[in-house]
Amino acid sequence: MYRKEYIPAQPVDNSFRMADLQGRWKSSFGSPEVNVVRNGNGYRITYSYSTGDSITTRIFRYGGTVFFNLYGWIAIYYDPLRDVLTLSTEGDYYRAED
Repeated sequence: MYRKEYIPAQPVDNSFRMADLQGRWKSSFGSPEVNVVRNGNGYRITYSYSTGDSITTRIFRYGGTVFFNLYGWIAIYYDPLRDVLTLSTEGDYYRAED
């Protein structure tokens, strides 16, 4: 039977500034493109599918976790040194070139 090698989770610092998330992000694995914008007092994330459909929802910060609700909680992590956005269900996203 095949068994995957266990890779321990890396420590994550979720004290990043929400303003750093703003912009368009693309996945190198074919996941939907995301766009993070400021809306009033908070931030919103938009998933844009290749079919032209898009879903926009609010981003929350609660108890040290940054997440949004899209058929369940999806955690957001940001690495300011590499400028990489990570979604718990989709993997790494890189800032889109304008």
